Amino acid sequence: MPTISISKKEVDGLLDTQVEKKFQDSRRSYWRVEEDGYVHAQSVYWLYCWAETGMGHRKAALECLEMFNQIFPFTFEYFKGRVPDDYPRRYRYMFKRDDYIDQELDRLLKA
Repeated sequence: MPTISISKKEVDGLLDTQVEKKFQDSRRSYWRVEEDGYVHAQSVYWLYCWAETGMGHRKAALECLEMFNQIFPFTFEYFKGRVPDDYPRRYRYMFKRDDYIDQELDRLLKA
């Protein structure tokens, strides 16, 4: 299961450094970390998409890629090599938590 590898406070501090307004606006809706450090698949996919594309901003993409590598106990490249390309785009904006999506991501990361 994806969990953060640093404290929630450190994660918040990292995410606060991203100056793109679209990032911060969408963060409020799509970034969730449980008290035990668990991050649901939708949130992982959301940050991955920012790291992949920066939503059109190269600097934002590079900064988010660095954040991704600091936040999770796996690298962006490891993740990219195990998760099908369409999953992050398809599942990042799910409005409710979906246990199947979480379980599928867990399976993919362990493969």
